[in-house]
Amino acid sequence: MKNSIKDFIQQSIEISDKSYQEFLSIFKEVEFPKSHVISKKGDIHHKFYLLKKGVACSQLDDKNGNKHIRTLFTVVSAIANLPSLVYKTPSPTEYVCITKCTLLEANFADFENMIKKYHDVSISYNKFLQRVYTNIEEKNTDLATLNAESRYLKLRKKEPDIENKIPLYYIAAYLNITPIQLSRIRKKIYSK
Repeated sequence: MKNSIKDFIQQSIEISDKSYQEFLSIFKEVEFPKSHVISKKGDIHHKFYLLKKGVACSQLDDKNGNKHIRTLFTVVSAIANLPSLVYKTPSPTEYVCITKCTLLEANFADFENMIKKYHDVSISYNKFLQRVYTNIEEKNTDLATLNAESRYLKLRKKEPDIENKIPLYYIAAYLNITPIQLSRIRKKIYSK
Protein backbone atom coordinates (compact mmCIF):
# COMPACT_ATOMS: atom_id res chain seq x y z
CA MET A 1 0.00 0.00 0.00
CA LYS A 2 1.39 3.40 -1.04
CA ASN A 3 0.41 5.19 2.17
CA SER A 4 1.36 2.46 4.61
CA ILE A 5 2.56 3.07 8.15
CA LYS A 6 5.99 1.69 7.22
CA ASP A 7 6.26 4.07 4.24
CA PHE A 8 5.31 6.95 6.55
CA ILE A 9 7.96 6.01 9.13
CA GLN A 10 10.63 5.47 6.51
CA GLN A 11 10.08 8.64 4.47
CA SER A 12 13.60 9.85 5.25
CA ILE A 13 15.49 6.87 6.58
CA GLU A 14 15.00 3.13 6.46
CA ILE A 15 14.63 1.62 9.90
CA SER A 16 15.48 -1.96 10.74
CA ASP A 17 12.80 -4.64 10.92
CA LYS A 18 13.52 -5.02 14.65
CA SER A 19 12.98 -1.28 15.26
CA TYR A 20 9.86 -1.27 13.11
CA GLN A 21 8.35 -4.28 14.92
CA GLU A 22 8.97 -2.71 18.32
CA PHE A 23 7.60 0.59 17.02
CA LEU A 24 4.38 -1.15 16.00
CA SER A 25 4.19 -2.94 19.34
CA ILE A 26 3.66 0.33 21.25
CA PHE A 27 0.47 1.06 19.28
CA LYS A 28 -3.06 -0.19 19.61
CA GLU A 29 -5.69 0.32 16.96
CA VAL A 30 -8.69 2.47 17.91
CA GLU A 31 -11.75 3.57 15.96
CA PHE A 32 -13.64 6.78 16.55
CA PRO A 33 -16.90 7.95 14.97
CA LYS A 34 -17.34 11.12 12.97
CA SER A 35 -17.18 14.26 15.18
CA HIS A 36 -15.36 12.42 17.98
CA VAL A 37 -13.00 14.71 19.89
CA ILE A 38 -9.68 12.87 20.04
CA SER A 39 -8.33 15.39 22.52
CA LYS A 40 -9.85 18.53 23.94
CA LYS A 41 -8.46 22.02 24.10
CA GLY A 42 -6.70 22.38 27.45
CA ASP A 43 -5.77 18.69 27.70
CA ILE A 44 -2.19 17.74 28.42
CA HIS A 45 -1.33 15.14 25.82
CA HIS A 46 0.26 11.84 26.73
CA LYS A 47 -0.71 9.96 23.58
CA PHE A 48 -0.16 10.47 19.89
CA TYR A 49 -1.84 8.87 16.90
CA LEU A 50 -1.15 7.71 13.39
CA LEU A 51 -4.17 8.12 11.14
CA LYS A 52 -4.75 4.88 9.28
CA LYS A 53 -8.16 5.66 7.78
CA GLY A 54 -10.37 8.75 7.63
CA VAL A 55 -9.84 12.50 7.95
CA ALA A 56 -9.24 14.47 11.16
CA CYS A 57 -8.28 18.04 12.00
CA SER A 58 -6.81 20.28 14.63
CA GLN A 59 -8.88 23.34 15.30
CA LEU A 60 -8.68 26.55 17.29
CA ASP A 61 -11.38 28.89 18.52
CA ASP A 62 -10.92 32.62 18.09
CA LYS A 63 -12.10 35.16 20.65
CA ASN A 64 -15.54 35.22 18.96
CA GLY A 65 -15.94 31.45 19.22
CA ASN A 66 -15.34 30.82 15.51
CA LYS A 67 -13.51 27.59 14.70
CA HIS A 68 -10.38 27.68 12.56
CA ILE A 69 -8.87 24.53 11.07
CA ARG A 70 -5.16 24.57 11.68
CA THR A 71 -4.32 21.23 10.10
CA LEU A 72 -6.15 18.62 8.05
CA PHE A 73 -4.92 15.10 8.75
CA THR A 74 -5.30 12.51 6.01
CA VAL A 75 -3.90 9.00 5.66
CA VAL A 76 -1.10 8.54 6.89
CA SER A 77 -0.52 11.43 9.33
CA ALA A 78 0.72 11.81 12.88
CA ILE A 79 -1.78 13.52 15.17
CA ALA A 80 -0.64 15.23 18.37
CA ASN A 81 0.17 18.57 19.87
CA LEU A 82 3.93 18.27 20.15
CA PRO A 83 4.49 21.09 22.69
CA SER A 84 1.89 19.48 24.95
CA LEU A 85 3.60 16.07 24.64
CA VAL A 86 7.11 17.36 25.17
CA TYR A 87 6.59 20.14 27.73
CA LYS A 88 3.48 18.72 29.47
CA THR A 89 1.50 21.90 28.83
CA PRO A 90 -2.20 22.23 27.98
CA SER A 91 -2.91 22.03 24.27
CA PRO A 92 -4.40 25.20 22.74
CA THR A 93 -5.98 23.09 20.00
CA GLU A 94 -8.70 20.48 19.79
CA TYR A 95 -8.27 17.36 17.64
CA VAL A 96 -11.44 16.06 16.00
CA CYS A 97 -12.44 13.26 13.63
CA ILE A 98 -14.12 14.85 10.62
CA THR A 99 -15.04 11.39 9.34
CA LYS A 100 -15.05 8.00 11.01
CA CYS A 101 -11.38 7.35 11.77
CA THR A 102 -9.15 4.37 12.40
CA LEU A 103 -6.05 5.37 14.32
CA LEU A 104 -3.03 3.77 15.87
CA GLU A 105 -2.66 5.11 19.41
CA ALA A 106 0.58 5.13 21.42
CA ASN A 107 1.89 6.57 24.64
CA PHE A 108 4.52 9.23 23.89
CA ALA A 109 6.69 8.09 26.82
CA ASP A 110 6.96 4.64 25.19
CA PHE A 111 8.03 6.30 21.96
CA GLU A 112 10.62 8.43 23.77
CA ASN A 113 12.09 5.22 25.22
CA MET A 114 12.35 3.83 21.69
CA ILE A 115 14.16 6.97 20.53
CA LYS A 116 16.75 6.40 23.26
CA LYS A 117 17.05 2.71 22.44
CA TYR A 118 17.15 2.73 18.62
CA HIS A 119 19.37 5.15 16.75
CA ASP A 120 17.50 4.59 13.46
CA VAL A 121 14.18 5.49 15.10
CA SER A 122 15.76 8.60 16.60
CA ILE A 123 17.04 9.71 13.19
CA SER A 124 13.65 8.99 11.60
CA TYR A 125 11.92 11.06 14.31
CA ASN A 126 14.36 13.91 13.73
CA LYS A 127 13.64 13.83 9.99
CA PHE A 128 9.90 13.76 10.74
CA LEU A 129 10.20 16.88 12.90
CA GLN A 130 12.11 18.60 10.09
CA ARG A 131 9.22 17.78 7.69
CA VAL A 132 6.67 19.12 10.20
CA TYR A 133 8.59 22.38 10.53
CA THR A 134 8.97 22.66 6.75
CA ASN A 135 5.23 22.09 6.28
CA ILE A 136 4.44 24.83 8.82
CA GLU A 137 6.78 27.23 7.03
CA GLU A 138 5.17 26.36 3.69
CA LYS A 139 1.65 26.93 5.02
CA ASN A 140 2.66 30.28 6.54
CA THR A 141 4.24 31.31 3.23
CA ASP A 142 1.12 30.21 1.33
CA LEU A 143 -1.13 32.27 3.62
CA ALA A 144 1.10 35.31 3.14
CA THR A 145 1.69 35.04 -0.60
CA LEU A 146 -1.07 33.04 -2.29
CA ASN A 147 -4.63 34.13 -2.86
CA ALA A 148 -7.48 31.89 -1.73
CA GLU A 149 -7.95 30.32 -5.17
CA SER A 150 -4.27 29.35 -5.37
CA ARG A 151 -4.36 27.87 -1.86
CA TYR A 152 -7.46 25.87 -2.82
CA LEU A 153 -5.83 24.56 -5.99
CA LYS A 154 -2.72 23.62 -4.05
CA LEU A 155 -4.82 21.68 -1.51
CA ARG A 156 -6.65 19.88 -4.32
CA LYS A 157 -3.35 18.95 -5.95
CA LYS A 158 -2.10 17.51 -2.66
CA GLU A 159 -5.43 15.84 -1.75
CA PRO A 160 -7.35 15.40 -5.04
CA ASP A 161 -10.48 13.85 -3.54
CA ILE A 162 -10.67 15.89 -0.34
CA GLU A 163 -14.04 17.36 -1.42
CA ASN A 164 -15.49 13.85 -1.52
CA LYS A 165 -14.25 13.06 1.98
CA ILE A 166 -15.24 16.05 4.11
CA PRO A 167 -17.82 18.87 4.15
CA LEU A 168 -16.76 21.98 2.25
CA TYR A 169 -16.95 24.22 5.32
CA TYR A 170 -13.94 22.33 6.76
CA ILE A 171 -12.01 23.06 3.59
CA ALA A 172 -13.00 26.72 3.76
CA ALA A 173 -11.92 26.93 7.41
CA TYR A 174 -8.59 25.27 6.57
CA LEU A 175 -8.02 27.77 3.74
CA ASN A 176 -8.91 30.62 6.11
CA ILE A 177 -11.84 31.76 3.96
CA THR A 178 -15.62 31.71 4.32
CA PRO A 179 -17.75 28.94 2.82
CA ILE A 180 -19.24 31.57 0.47
CA GLN A 181 -15.76 32.49 -0.79
CA LEU A 182 -14.99 28.82 -1.37
CA SER A 183 -18.26 28.39 -3.27
CA ARG A 184 -17.35 31.31 -5.55
CA ILE A 185 -13.85 29.93 -6.14
CA ARG A 186 -15.21 26.47 -7.00
CA LYS A 187 -17.84 27.95 -9.32
CA LYS A 188 -15.16 29.96 -11.13
CA ILE A 189 -12.83 26.96 -11.50
CA TYR A 190 -15.49 24.48 -12.57
CA SER A 191 -17.04 26.87 -15.09
CA LYS A 192 -13.79 27.09 -17.09
